[in-house]
Amino acid sequence: MKVRNLEVSDTGNELICNGLLITEIEAFEQLVNLVDEYAEKFPKSSILVSLDDLGQAQYTSMHSTMFHNLDDVEGHDLSNVSTSAFENGEHVGFLSTTSEFFIREDNFKSKSADATFDDACARGLDLEDDELEFLERVHSSPRELLDKRVVLWIVPIKTSATALAACPNGYFSSDLSPFENHALAEHLNAKYGYQLFGIGASCIGFRRHSPLSPGHAESLVRDIARLYDCEKNESKIERIQGLVERHKFLFLKYVESLNL
Repeated sequence: MKVRNLEVSDTGNELICNGLLITEIEAFEQLVNLVDEYAEKFPKSSILVSLDDLGQAQYTSMHSTMFHNLDDVEGHDLSNVSTSAFENGEHVGFLSTTSEFFIREDNFKSKSADATFDDACARGLDLEDDELEFLERVHSSPRELLDKRVVLWIVPIKTSATALAACPNGYFSSDLSPFENHALAEHLNAKYGYQLFGIGASCIGFRRHSPLSPGHAESLVRDIARLYDCEKNESKIERIQGLVERHKFLFLKYVESLNL
């Protein structure tokens, strides 16, 4: 595994929080160990990693940021922002430095405030048999979900769900919005103790350090079935239960359909 500091040219997006570019990952455990290492180094931050299709994830994140005006500086105190974010005394109009992350954070929190898990369930996602088969496969072998290049963001936010502000994804109207993804992350954390782990172009990932109790596992299965509108499909519910009971990681799709 190779690790170096993230540069703008790696993703095409401005760097508003520090990060790493990781390549040549041989085993998923290598990435997990690196996440744990940086979580220990930066206890006041949250660590977020990219999952599937980094290029597409960064592209849709850029458009989502623009569409939802998440980099709007109006009403924010810019007195402590780096001088490199200004031209001729005026802000350049987009966020480009780590000193401006608080703007993205504030805007993201404000727009996420009213989104709920019920909203995510109402989006109308389903889970086709081949998509469920894919999720079963990546739970057994998570390395398959990762792109050849993975970004690790050191997000200066303690609450893991809000770390999505570093890569707000969910651009298309048939997908979960960035704020519904946040609501999903908050729900899984508050109810089941899952921490947000990563997000890609199609999937979002969560992590627990210990197994769920049988009662909580059963409740989580019901919630996932509600998210994908398959509460009456006993076969799918049984397969979802297998994902929940056998794995510490939980990978879910947040898009209308996976490109398999």
